[in-house]
Amino acid sequence: MSRETYAANIDEIMSLAYSVSYFTTWAAAGGGEVWAKFRSGNKAPSGLFEAYPATSNRHPLPGLNPEPCTEQMALSGPWHLRLPHFKMEFTPSAGDEIQSEFFVDRKDAPAAIAALEKIAPQINEILWVTEIRAIAADNLWMSPHYQRDSIGIHFTWKKVDAVYEMVKVVEAVLAPFKYRPHLGKVFSASPEHFKSVMPKVSDFTKLLTQLDPTNKFGNSFTDNLLGR
Repeated sequence: MSRETYAANIDEIMSLAYSVSYFTTWAAAGGGEVWAKFRSGNKAPSGLFEAYPATSNRHPLPGLNPEPCTEQMALSGPWHLRLPHFKMEFTPSAGDEIQSEFFVDRKDAPAAIAALEKIAPQINEILWVTEIRAIAADNLWMSPHYQRDSIGIHFTWKKVDAVYEMVKVVEAVLAPFKYRPHLGKVFSASPEHFKSVMPKVSDFTKLLTQLDPTNKFGNSFTDNLLGR
């Protein structure tokens, strides 16, 4: 499925199944794949815009052996053996990689994807694959999905130094969409940007001061990010 078709129909596509992901390498002619995981008893459609059902197991990274991936082809099983993309006994994804992920408001996703399209050749040069996924809003103060239905744009980068500068380029493109970074993956967002997109930072730092006055559980990373 082309990225243009995916972005134009993102709500319908992401509502297709219990879990839906879109994988792309940002290659000029590559398009991408929709991975949909249905509850038992629900059937996949025979077609989805210009996409069609796979006839054999796939790996999210084009051309790789699908053996490490969890079972496909509508084979039912327990959730912990289906919702992950990879089997627990195998190395996930490429293995030797760097990851980043940025979350935008679901309503802004088509425009954010279109903006990234302008730097697609640069991304593709050092990328294994991008996964785009949907996450429901929650009420957790420091969650990137705090009171905002999100689309996550994840990058599995090749392990090269150029990634760190490329992350800054991606963040600059996504800045108008008030992206929230995944704090467990590589990002370069400034404390100022972080505070501007996370409305409960001030309340959280006050709570930290109350519950951890000696900063026992803090470090230079959290101090810088939170402005403590």
